[in-house]
Amino acid sequence: MLKYTLTALLGCLLLVPTTFAQEEELPPDEMYDKIEQESQDLMTAFQQKAMEVQQEVAKEGGGQDAMMKAMLGLQTELQEDLGKITGKMLEVARQVEADPETSFRAIEFILIRSEEEACRTRATDILMEHHLENDKLQDLITNVTQGGMPSKGTQVLLESVIAKSDSRETKAATSLALAGYYESLGEMIPMILEQEEQIASVYPEMLEYAKSMKDKIGEDAYLAQLKSIAEEYGDVEHDGELISDTIGSKIKMLETRANVAVGKVAPDIEGPDIDDVEFKLSDYRGKVVMLDFWGDW
Repeated sequence: MLKYTLTALLGCLLLVPTTFAQEEELPPDEMYDKIEQESQDLMTAFQQKAMEVQQEVAKEGGGQDAMMKAMLGLQTELQEDLGKITGKMLEVARQVEADPETSFRAIEFILIRSEEEACRTRATDILMEHHLENDKLQDLITNVTQGGMPSKGTQVLLESVIAKSDSRETKAATSLALAGYYESLGEMIPMILEQEEQIASVYPEMLEYAKSMKDKIGEDAYLAQLKSIAEEYGDVEHDGELISDTIGSKIKMLETRANVAVGKVAPDIEGPDIDDVEFKLSDYRGKVVMLDFWGDW
């Protein structure tokens, strides 16, 4: 999901200016609804303006570079307005005593939609201090890892839950979410770096994060992480089955992929030959061997 979020944002870069008046005093739930509506209105206008700008550039005969330049400038301004919205939502998140449920919803809003690491960090701090035992925590984690942009904040959120939760089930489920997040991030980093110039002008923090992680994640690291999860939480049930069963096939696939590659020693094969004589592939080590895989149905 992460890579689709990034692709969608890069494909429609635009802004609609918005004026933010000083907010009147409202209960947390009403303030949340008001800010949520502002966000929806902003994005609706954003999409409309995007189409207008695209049509205008095309009418003037501008090429892809002209289109991207126009959109990037507008997207930068859009992020500033979205930053104001998430900043106001942070005030709702702080109203834990007045309305803990709305505070939790506000935190989820910020963690999914904010691109400002400072804002995400403050929201994570509130979550860790007041909502760690919330029964909707795993839903929040799923929504953040699948619906948000890659960021250091998401990584810190997941690592913090694993470190601070007293629930073994929560630790296990969050460890799986972190592994999945790293897998998606590994797929996204090449795309982010290929579009470094465009990304840098709108999402500089995401670009720096991608650069810092490019040598730290990959299939070897992912396999090691899954094995660690299976060893520590294999007996924990998650989504109706044991974690050892959930990730067992994934581990086996990654091990096979790691061992079957150019330059690697081929996995040993045992069985009868065409004369029904038992043999091992390793018996032919040092000789040129052609393997013919076929089936009969």
